[in-house]
Amino acid sequence: MSERDQLIDSIVEKVTNKLLEKDWVVIGIDGRCGSGKSTIGSELASRLKGNCFHMDDFYLPLSMRTPERLSVPGGNVHYERFIKEVAIPLKQHEPITYRHFDTINQCLSEPVFFSPSQVTVIEGAYAFNPAIGDLYDIKLFMTLSPQKQLERIEARNGEKKRNEFERRWIPLEEYYIRTCRPDKDVDMIIDTTNLW
Repeated sequence: MSERDQLIDSIVEKVTNKLLEKDWVVIGIDGRCGSGKSTIGSELASRLKGNCFHMDDFYLPLSMRTPERLSVPGGNVHYERFIKEVAIPLKQHEPITYRHFDTINQCLSEPVFFSPSQVTVIEGAYAFNPAIGDLYDIKLFMTLSPQKQLERIEARNGEKKRNEFERRWIPLEEYYIRTCRPDKDVDMIIDTTNLW
């Protein structure tokens, strides 16, 4: 069994144990870009037959990207819309209807409907933004070395996007991590530098 499979199994075991105490469980995955949050989140949702929501769907529209907003740690995510469309109905275990944000066209998609699930995964940078509040039963923080991060971003997005991440998005993310400490009070810190 690979180290990655062992990791997934250990998280599934944590969730299974938590389900002995609660009727439904929310797993939060925050961490550095390129660390594998989407990969692990999707695998967990598939294994546990749960819903998976991506913080990438809540990018902040250009019209809201003011210097004041971006000076706030985690301010480059549209957490107000996330709270309204996902967090509030999730806490009440109600159906969720939300819209993906199209970063190219700067518009919202048609609404997507999700029935309540026993397990919900929320993955992405800024998932533990303090503005969102106490939402998670299990918290995972994913990290990797700076060199591996840039290698993965370039492999995934190309050299031009890697340069943009290095210049703009990684510094914003590191500011959020330094200031809000999403790596504190978590159930697991997962370093994926050598996992894949």
